[in-house]
Amino acid sequence: MIHIPTYTISCPYFPYPHILPYPYPSPLHKHPHIIPLIFMRQLLKFKLDYINTLMDKIESKKRTSLVDILREEIEKLKKLNSEYKDALDSKKVIHKEVHPNKVRYYLKDGSTYVIRNNKYKYLYDNKTKIMTYEFSNGQIERTMPYGIKEIRYPDGSIVIKSDEKEYEVINKKE
Repeated sequence: MIHIPTYTISCPYFPYPHILPYPYPSPLHKHPHIIPLIFMRQLLKFKLDYINTLMDKIESKKRTSLVDILREEIEKLKKLNSEYKDALDSKKVIHKEVHPNKVRYYLKDGSTYVIRNNKYKYLYDNKTKIMTYEFSNGQIERTMPYGIKEIRYPDGSIVIKSDEKEYEVINKKE
């Protein structure tokens, strides 16, 4: 078993790959020199875990050849690649409106992305019906269609609100 130390970070777009094409900065955007190291460690950990899984698969299937396992993995990668290309293609800008205080982009999948007075940005995702706001102070809010809000503060803390008085702090930073 191969193991490397990793760091847990709160990143607004890492759990939500469908948001990747948009210019959402990481909470670490104020420290750009450490971002590549952290993401490289996460990527290495993911790849090492995957290699360990493949090694376990080879050991458990005595009669299966390495060539068969590699063919399966290549097919999975081709499928993932085509899904990724489709996701990127659906997020292409088809129309742009420029107003004095905002710029609105209409995307191929029906979503709308707006930059308003350079103070905040928001994305309405037509597929999930989720509204995502990013404010100039680094705070990111995601409003779900059923009223629940996920708020990520610049210090890394996360709050889930079900209404104005009820909320739960998920990841409190001291």
